[in-house]
Amino acid sequence: MPTPPLSPLVRAGRADPPDSTPYDFTRPRSFSDRQLRATADVHAALADGLAAAFGDALGAPVAARCTSAVEVLAVDVDRSLGDPTVRFGLGTPPFALGFETSLALFLVERQFGGTDPLPEKGRPLSDLERSVLAHDWLPLVAVAFAEAWGGLPPRADVALPLGPPEAAAVAVDLAVEIDGRTARLAFAYPAPTLRALLETAEGPAMAPDAVAPTRVDDLHLDVRAEIGRVRLPAGDLLHLAVGDVIPLGRPPDAPLPVWIGDRLRFDARAGTRGARLALQVLTPPEPPSDR
Repeated sequence: MPTPPLSPLVRAGRADPPDSTPYDFTRPRSFSDRQLRATADVHAALADGLAAAFGDALGAPVAARCTSAVEVLAVDVDRSLGDPTVRFGLGTPPFALGFETSLALFLVERQFGGTDPLPEKGRPLSDLERSVLAHDWLPLVAVAFAEAWGGLPPRADVALPLGPPEAAAVAVDLAVEIDGRTARLAFAYPAPTLRALLETAEGPAMAPDAVAPTRVDDLHLDVRAEIGRVRLPAGDLLHLAVGDVIPLGRPPDAPLPVWIGDRLRFDARAGTRGARLALQVLTPPEPPSDR
């Protein structure tokens, strides 16, 4: 039995998409200010514990403080952690830890009986020096981490990637001061790791409602953009084939309605950010009671 032809509504002529200019959209945030503040508070407690542990091991006063906790792209973390010989991956949960080379070298040399102060500049570590750093100093960081977050110390692992270059991550810097000189210790968390830590944290630095998901700014809602709608005869739908074009009855540059949950909230323009599709918001969100 021959296949009936599709109606003109369904089988439109093939046409190349109109030229369009990609939009460079601001990267959506994965964490609220409150979540980042909670992360900084935890690392302030972690810094205190780490200073005490390092001070006991070195037999000298050590001070440490959290200097920043910011959301970044994974590629930026990879660039900022520095020389790979002082970068470690830890898990579970998985995260990255980077020692400034001067701090790494100082700690290793102290294990060999050295007495020189914290140098202004470091150098790449040898395999032996890296193994000493991992064996003698990394466990102290792991214990301080566990005490601050609440839970078991993370296991040491090979250096791990933080995901695709455009994946969200959070970078936290600690400043470690020894004998009047300061070096950097950096933590980097893939977004899923930090989100899980915030949801289960039991450390003393966590306020009871610091990361509770009941606050509006931390709720996750489904958002969808509608390209268009069309009604077709059932017969046409049954005979659709690869390559058929369905006109949607709207100009290609027309704003798209954006829905949050089951309610229409605002209009947006479609574009790209890097290699991904994205939306640029055009109108203020409508309050829930309006629609």
